[in-house]
Amino acid sequence: MRYNKAYFTQSVIAQLTRKGDRFQPHHIEVTVKHGGGGIMLWGCITSEGPGYACQIYDGTMNSEVYQEILGTSLKDTLGYYGLDWKSSIFQHDNDPKHRSKSTKQYMEDNSMCYIDD
Repeated sequence: MRYNKAYFTQSVIAQLTRKGDRFQPHHIEVTVKHGGGGIMLWGCITSEGPGYACQIYDGTMNSEVYQEILGTSLKDTLGYYGLDWKSSIFQHDNDPKHRSKSTKQYMEDNSMCYIDD
């Protein structure tokens, strides 16, 4: 597989401490689940660099919202770097909205080359 034409989307949490170090009070941020004032973001990274971020305003992403993001933020990112989604390879995780019938149909209708396992 040629990774210079691959692009990915994923959510991650980074821990910036050395292995074995104890957490210090300034390393910990108290959060409130379900309504704690956070925001949901979608983003991607390509072989050429990071992509455009997209805020999910109502905090809920479903297949329809995901497809809209693919057609706007992802397509704009690929265009910025001169990449074409018909010749590049897209990898996403196995989240149900990413693998729904309507999302698969959207990707096929738009000639996206994607990894499906």
